[in-house]
Amino acid sequence: MIRRKLLVPAAALSIILAMASCTGGDNKEQATHGNDSVPPVASSNDDSSTRTLTNIDLESVKKITVTKLLNKTPENAEGPMEYTDQESIEAIIHAIQSAVPIQGILNVGDADYDIFIDSTKMKYAFQLWIHDNSEQAMIMDMRDTHTGYTLSEEATAELKKKVLLQP
Repeated sequence: MIRRKLLVPAAALSIILAMASCTGGDNKEQATHGNDSVPPVASSNDDSSTRTLTNIDLESVKKITVTKLLNKTPENAEGPMEYTDQESIEAIIHAIQSAVPIQGILNVGDADYDIFIDSTKMKYAFQLWIHDNSEQAMIMDMRDTHTGYTLSEEATAELKKKVLLQP
């Protein structure tokens, strides 16, 4: 009887410890999406409320490629849009850098666009959720799929002009 009384609390303690090890710590698994050369873009600050997408050196960016995902798979994507002019590069980078982290656990559908940024220093990859009627878009660093970032209304409007080709 004593053995049974000890077994129940021991089992409960084991379950609690197992659950804590699954959710605790900084074990952030990072997806590479088949591109190991894409670095995480968010700063390494542990406080996710202050983390931003700011370490892209604007002067080193030579080309930005945006691909619309049809049927939510890159294989069915429309032809990519490439931006090499400084005005477009600045607008897209500033929109990305204005992003603010979303608190909590992400539960989103497939992205609408892939964005690839080629610079002389590094390559970056993002996924973008934006629609004609979006007031605020969401962006995610493809190497840190646990964190999404909300773009400001102004940044969303600017991206609509560039990506959705709205006037």
